[in-house]
Order: sequence, then C-alpha cells, then structure tokens
Amino acid sequence: MTARLLIVLSLLWAMAVPAWADPGPTVEVYEVRASNVGGLRDEDGDSPDWIELHHPGPDTVSLDGWWLTDSEGIPARWRLPDVRLGPDARVVVFASGKNRSALPGPLHTQFKLASEGGYVALVRPDGRTVASDLRYGPQRRNASVGRARELLRPAG
Repeated sequence: MTARLLIVLSLLWAMAVPAWADPGPTVEVYEVRASNVGGLRDEDGDSPDWIELHHPGPDTVSLDGWWLTDSEGIPARWRLPDVRLGPDARVVVFASGKNRSALPGPLHTQFKLASEGGYVALVRPDGRTVASDLRYGPQRRNASVGRARELLRPAG
C-alpha cells in the first residue's frame, strides 16, 4: 500500500468511529443532600438541599449547556452556565427552587430535592445523554449520600 492510501484509509476509519466512542469529559454527580437543615448555607442565609458535581479528569472542562434534573422523564430540566472545573474540582449547586445561574454567584436549580427519596442526574449538552446519575432513598437530616470514597491510609 502506498502512503497516500494509508492516510485515506486512516481518515475513513476515523470518520467511521461512532460518536459514543469518545464520551467527552467526565463529570459526575458526586454527593447529594436532600435534607439540609441548618447545614451548608447559601448567600441568603438559607440552608437548601444541594448537589455536588465532581470532575476527576486531568483537564479543565466547561459545564456550559449541561443539565441537572431530578426527573428521569425531563432530562433537560435546569441548564448549567459556563462553570469551569479544573482537575479534581467540585462545584455545589443548591437545589433550592430559586433558579439562579448568573456567574460568579452561587448556583440554584429551579427544583428542590425530595427528602423521602429521589433521583438526580447530570445530563450532557445534547439534553438526552445521562453522564452521571444517583438514586437515593429516604434521607436523614443533614446526612448526604454519594459515591464511595477511597479510604485514606497512613503512609508506611
């Protein structure tokens, strides 16, 4: 095969690879508190429920156009602004019903979380693809649920 033919075949192969082969940046629903009573407070002094998003990847990502939802039937429920998360960064979004997305201020969804149990998902900008979700059962006051964390062990 000639070098030109190899280049053409390589380009054809790259175009044939499905879009799902590159899932894009990794961001996850990391922790949820659906019964925040006097815990973490927002800029108004209230203590609404909250959702923590985490980016474990090595590059900075923008969440502009991503969505948060508490309903499997409505994946594109609350649109995130251009929040930039660096490596191993986190952002807290209050699930307060206040619907605030102006940066650099605190973020608030227009929905609240159900303390009797529910669902939270982070949806990619296409408004359909769930990047990460978390189902939770009945919540105790000021207790959060989330992804398992690594145990820290002393060195040596």
